[in-house]
Amino acid sequence: MNIFGSKVRHAVLGLSSLVACATTLCGAATAATIGMSPTSPRPAPVIGAASLCKIPDADAAIDGIPFFEMPEIAKQQRVRGESLVRVDLTETGRLWNAAIEHSSGNRWLDGAALSTARLSRYSGETRNCAKVAGTYVISVSFDTEDFG
Repeated sequence: MNIFGSKVRHAVLGLSSLVACATTLCGAATAATIGMSPTSPRPAPVIGAASLCKIPDADAAIDGIPFFEMPEIAKQQRVRGESLVRVDLTETGRLWNAAIEHSSGNRWLDGAALSTARLSRYSGETRNCAKVAGTYVISVSFDTEDFG
């Protein structure tokens, strides 16, 4: 059952500006890049919508620093890769479903990406002052290349 009906919005969560795993979380040489941005254009604003609410249009986003834990076996094997996770969010930003959209080719990285999506907190999307549900893609890029 698709609770979102025919309206499905897509975004890629994968901005390089947000690094979820710093030295305090995963060790000096492990990092995952995680973020959120819309990939489909915003609909045109409704005239007068700004007077109805403070922020009439806002994209869904990951709130705070996303949870991330690099699998120990992946650290030992110094694997790298990118997993894409599809997430369905309700109008309030609650996670409804998460599944691997595109595999990194490594089950440990895919599992960590799925855990990242499931354990992260989200804020919902707003269009013309109305909260809307949506489907997004989280890109989790793993890099363990810098082990010394």
